[in-house]
Amino acid sequence: MISPISVIYYERYSKIETVKERLKIEKENIQCVVSNVTDLPNQVGFGEAQKPQLWDYADNVDTLDFLVSLK
Repeated sequence: MISPISVIYYERYSKIETVKERLKIEKENIQCVVSNVTDLPNQVGFGEAQKPQLWDYADNVDTLDFLVSLK
């Protein structure tokens, strides 16, 4: 699933349910889903993947909680 730099892998789907099932299977390998379909897990809009909000945690790890746990 990991692509080299400058390579994009894509698949075509005819049913959104098939996409949701694939995302469920690959959830441990996916950080976010860039899509205009808003009811997908971890979905962000086009142009927003590299503009996280304060509550968007990389790999779903709260950075402050992680740092506090290191004491």
